[in-house]
This record gives sequence, structure tokens and C-alpha cells, in this order.
Amino acid sequence: MSTALRSADRYPSPPYRRMGFSANSDKTDSHLLIIFDGLDELAMQGKIATETAQQFVREVEKKVTRFNRSETCLQVLISGRELVVQANISDFRQPQQILHILPYFVTEDERKNYIDEQNLLQQDQRQIWWQKYGNASGRAYDCLPEELNQDNLTEITAQPLLNYLVALSFVQQNKFPTDGNLNAIYANLLKAVYERGWAGYQHPTIRGIEEKDFVRILEEIALASWHGDGRTTTVKEIEAHCENSNLIRLLDKFHKSAKFSVIRLLIAFYFRESGVKEQEKTFEFTHKSFGEYLTAKRIVREVRLIHKKLKDRQDDPDEGWDEREALKRWAILCGAFPMDEYLFKFVADEMRLQNISDVGNWQQTLWHLIGFMLHHGMPMERLTPRPDFQKENRQARNAEEALLAVLNACARVTEIVSKIQWHTPEAFGIWISRLQGQRITTNTDVFCLNCLSLLDLQGCVLVFKDIVQANLERANLEGANLKGANLVRANLKGANLEGVNLERANLVRANLKEANLKGANLEGANLEGSNLEGANLEDANLAWANLAQANLARAFFVRANLTRANLKGANLKEANLARANLLRAYLKGANLEGANLEEANLEEANLLRAFLVRANLTRANLKGANLKESKR
Repeated sequence: MSTALRSADRYPSPPYRRMGFSANSDKTDSHLLIIFDGLDELAMQGKIATETAQQFVREVEKKVTRFNRSETCLQVLISGRELVVQANISDFRQPQQILHILPYFVTEDERKNYIDEQNLLQQDQRQIWWQKYGNASGRAYDCLPEELNQDNLTEITAQPLLNYLVALSFVQQNKFPTDGNLNAIYANLLKAVYERGWAGYQHPTIRGIEEKDFVRILEEIALASWHGDGRTTTVKEIEAHCENSNLIRLLDKFHKSAKFSVIRLLIAFYFRESGVKEQEKTFEFTHKSFGEYLTAKRIVREVRLIHKKLKDRQDDPDEGWDEREALKRWAILCGAFPMDEYLFKFVADEMRLQNISDVGNWQQTLWHLIGFMLHHGMPMERLTPRPDFQKENRQARNAEEALLAVLNACARVTEIVSKIQWHTPEAFGIWISRLQGQRITTNTDVFCLNCLSLLDLQGCVLVFKDIVQANLERANLEGANLKGANLVRANLKGANLEGVNLERANLVRANLKEANLKGANLEGANLEGSNLEGANLEDANLAWANLAQANLARAFFVRANLTRANLKGANLKEANLARANLLRAYLKGANLEGANLEEANLEEANLLRAFLVRANLTRANLKGANLKESKR
């Protein structure tokens, strides 16, 4: 915009005079609309952009008032990022003086906030934009590409500039990550915002700043936002975080004043004012996912550093950190606010972008730290200043949960089981109870329970434990005691449950696909509607178990005890029940197509309307069995 203003000096007479305006006359023969785009880009020697913008806005107001003394003949539209517009809000007190441009697409939930009698918000303008972009670029897009039409991309494809940056990245790569890894996309967007290729020049506030320094300080701002209340922060808090992370020298590159340097950064990126805290203005990322992405990068950066420092100490006792120092750093980083599933997704995706060998090393470091922490506790006494007990306890709990979550993010990349050293059989149960707290409702998802996959829980005691909807995929639970545990809708796909005690456990609608339950005790367990497709239940005890409507297709039940088990409507297609004991089992309406029942004991079993086509009943004991209306 400053370039446009300077170019106006080249005209032989001011533009408003050529349009029929005179500075000394109240009469005009035309109406003029002047659009000033980029209020946030105003810069002046020795002043920050917000101060310059305020002076500019007031000068424009004076001129407009002067021209419109008798009638409205001049209108001015000034556009800019939210932060700078909000800084000038006191100058716009009349109704509808500040207008907010809607995104290309408004979700169904967000539409409730608007009055839209003509249903204009139902139109997805992204489809129109991509069609026009396709025509202009010669790439023949007729709508938003399918790879980009995903829920997790809506926040950025709905915003005009970000959508354009996505388009440029999409074209350059000729594809987008089909595995749902948003971090690769956000890395491209961050680079594009820094370079400002669409404008042909960098934002004035960050000229001369290297990209790595720009990103590093943004990470610290994101961390300050997460520590604030999950989303907002203040300039003072950002300064403190930068000082604690030895980043003040980087801020000095922006401006001689740290405060002005922070404000310059906020203007250069996607931030807006969100309120006041302790008499200071609070700021937040315009797009929350940007903050989560940057926070995830900061967390992964710390994991890398912790691993390096612990290794340095192993190599040289005078270098690096010990476990207590590493855990103290972790408590400072991840203790202020609990991690949630949204931030975890970005952490997991960031891990997937790292070298798998590095991730494997970090995984071992993290499981070692967890074992050390469980034995010695979080070193909260090292924090300066030390928080009060309640805050300290909360901060320790948050940091411990984050340790578990980031360990799980590593395991999902390496697909290696994390072998934490549990110092007692009940140690894990005690720890997970501390992390999960009390459910608010029966449908509440507990974040830490989603981070238990690929975890070694061999021999752990979890009697009557609440593990509803827990993700224990491919976990090792061999010999664990889960008697009476609540595992409703839990994910145990591919888990090792050999010899586990699940007596009277609740596994309704649990996913046990391809799980190893060899020799497991499931007596009286409730497995109604559960998925045991391809599971190994050799020699398992399922007496009196409820398997109604369960999917048992291709499951291995050789020599399993299913005495009086309820298998009503169960799918046992191609299951192997050779030599299984089904004494008085209830199999009404069960699908046993192609099942192997060779030498199985079906004495007094109820097979009413069972489907037995191609079933192998060689030497099976059908004494007293009810086969009425069964199909063979």
C-alpha cells in the first residue's frame, strides 16, 4: 500500500480532483470509493505498524469527513488482518463500520450464528473458486480436488489466502498427502507465509529474519498460547517464554524492544485479539490448527533435545542432563495445560515426518524416562519458582500424560512395543487411574486411554479397571489380570492376550480382531456384538460367556470351552471349533457356514434355525442337540 501511495505523487494533479473532487469545494459531480488493502503492512521509520496504522486511519477519517460535509460522495474501504483492525476498533464506533469477510465455506454448526434467510451460506464457494482457478491456470479443475475435500482441511481451504497457498502447493507437488498427514501441508503453508510469494515481497515486519528463526519464535508463541489456556496468550507471556528458551537474541533481530518485536511477529502472522487477562490484551491464532501444529513442532524439538542431552551424559558425566533434569524440562514444557487429541494428532503426524531411526531412539528414551519417573516421581521440587501443591500436582499429571502420549506417537511410527519397566504389577493401573481421573459422563472420551497401543503391559494387574474405549491395539497383555474390567468398545485389535484373565469382564462391542487369546480365561465375560474375526481362542475358557451377535468369522476355537455360552445370532463363518466344548451352548440363528466342528461337543446345544451349510460335523457329538429349522 505504501508503494501505491508513493506512486500517486507522479500524477499531475491529485486523483480526487480528476474524479471531480476538490479539497476546497463541497460540491462534487461523482461518487468515489477508495480501497486501501493491507493496513497491517504500513511501516514507518522508528514506529511499529499498529501505531502507524492508527495515524493513517485517523487521517483518512478527517479527509472523508471533510469531503462528505454536505452529502456522502467519498467512501473508503480499508482492509487488513484482524490484529491491526482490532487495534483501531476505538476509531470505528458507528454501527457496521467494521465488516468481517466470510470464508468460502461455513460449516453447518457455524451457520447457526448467522441470520441467513436466503440460505446463501449453504453454498460451498470453494467449488466455484477451484473451477475458476482451473480455467485460469489451464488445469481443468471442475471443483475442489477430492484429496483436499477433507474435514481436517476445511479450516484452511475455507480461507481465501490459505486456500490459494494450498492450491500452489498442490500444483507443485502434483499430489497431497493421502495418509492424512496435515503437518506436511502446514510446513508448506508456513514457508509460503514467510516468503509471501503471492505478493512478491516479504512482510515488512520480518524482512532480514531467517526462516528458521521466524518458525522458531512462532513455535514459542504457540507454546505460550497452549500454556495460557490452550489458545490465548499475552505479549508479556510470550516475552517470558522467549527469555526462558534463550530466544531474546532472535527477538532483537526484529526490533530493539522485545515487546515491539513480539507485536511485529503477531502482525506478520495469523493472530487476532481475543480479550483481556490481568489488564493485558490477549492474542490467539486466527486458525487454531496453526497453533497446534507449531506447538507439536516445539514438543518434537524438545524430545530431540532431551534424547541428545541424556546421551551426552552417558558419554561424558560432565556433559548433558540426567533423568531428573530432563523430566524437569518436560514438566515446564508440557505441564501447564493438558494435551488433547487435536494436539496429539499433530504430534503424531510430526513424528511421521522424522527419520524412523531417530524416532526409534526417542521411543526408547521416553519409555526409560517413564520408568524412572514412576519409580522416583516427577522432580517438581526443581521448578523455580516452585508452584503450590495443587498446581504442582496438576502440572506433574499433565506432564506425565504428555510423556505417555508422545511415547505412543513414536510407537505408532516404529510399530515397536514400548517396554516400560513397571516396578510392581499394579504400577500401571495406579498410574493410569491418576491420569484418567473421573469421567464426567458415560460417553466421555478419556485422552490418555487413547495412547495405550503398542504398550507392554505383560502381567499387569487391572482388576475391575475402567478402560472403556481404550486403544490397546497390538498391546502386550500376556498374563495380565483384567478380571471384571470394563472394556466396552475397547480396541484390542492384534493385541497379545495370551493367558489373560478376563473373567466376567465387559467387552461389549470391543474390537478383538486377530487378537491372541490363547488359553485366556473369559468365563462369564460379556462379548456381545464384539469383533473377534480371525482371533486365536485356542484352549480359551468361554464358559457362560455372552457372544450374542459377535463376529467370530475365521476365529480359532480349537479345544475352547464354550459350555453354556450364548452365541445367539453370532457369525461363526469358517470358524475352527474342532474339539471345542459347546455343551448346552445357545446357537439359535448362528451362522456356522463352512465352520469346522470336527469332534466338537454339541450335546444339548440349541441350534434352532442355525445356518450349517458346508459345516464339518465329522464325529461331532450332537446328542440331544436342537437342530430344528437349521439349514445344512
